[in-house]
Amino acid sequence: MTDKKSVKNAFSRAAGTYDEHSQLQGEVAARLAQRIMAYIGAYTSGGEHALSGTAGGVRPGPPVSMKTLLDVGCGTGGVLEALGRSLPETRIHGCDISFAMLDKARGKLGPAALIASDCEALCFADSSFDIVASSLAYQWSGDMAASIREAERTLKPGGLFAFSTLGPATLHELYECCSSVCEYRRPVEFKGADEIAGLIKNAGLEAVSIENIRIVKGYPHLTGLIRALKNIGASPNRNTGGKGLSKGALLKEAGRIYGERHPVPGGTGIQATYDVIYAAARKRE
Repeated sequence: MTDKKSVKNAFSRAAGTYDEHSQLQGEVAARLAQRIMAYIGAYTSGGEHALSGTAGGVRPGPPVSMKTLLDVGCGTGGVLEALGRSLPETRIHGCDISFAMLDKARGKLGPAALIASDCEALCFADSSFDIVASSLAYQWSGDMAASIREAERTLKPGGLFAFSTLGPATLHELYECCSSVCEYRRPVEFKGADEIAGLIKNAGLEAVSIENIRIVKGYPHLTGLIRALKNIGASPNRNTGGKGLSKGALLKEAGRIYGERHPVPGGTGIQATYDVIYAAARKRE
């Protein structure tokens, strides 16, 4: 079970460094915003065309209203910034578990309505929003099923729900190499696309599109990777398993193994995989 207090504290501590070190998160947020605009266009036109870069296309349906939008786990406001530019007439709302993240978002989002709220128990009335979005937040939820049900509850009938989250192959290199030298647990167990599809169905939503995209990033060394994760609030749990290894010894040995097994092809440093899942669904009318 995810320790929600630890997650909140980690992201609050990272609020000041998040924007500088969140290139991956910014890339995923921008792609999610592009997908949302494509979903809106496909439904509004009623066309049968497939979205660029997605699997299976989008089934035509009734037009998507664009009057109100909520970003769940908005962080410093990446998704809201992108969608605010594309949907200037839409009333934009954002919520996050971290007050510090919300403070950063307020500095760049102007009139957007921002409020502290838990994704598992949103503080909004039923059928409040035409669009509910979320980027790389639900993997930190202790109960993703409850979070998806809350998105369904706050959506208006016919509304669009679109989100990104991290799949189980994320940072597999890190956990493999650290597990080679001590007992090492992931901070959370990320869910796969099939399981997410089941949660969407169980929440009473109609799935539109679910896809996996692998993104590989390079880092100078293991310490650099761990520092980058810490600076965005996603620092993993390092458990030595009682073997007597100091943190420095653990990192040195794990770093050596990592460098041997997962070097950057044709260069120096190590590579790390991010298994990004994009999902979209509609609330039945």
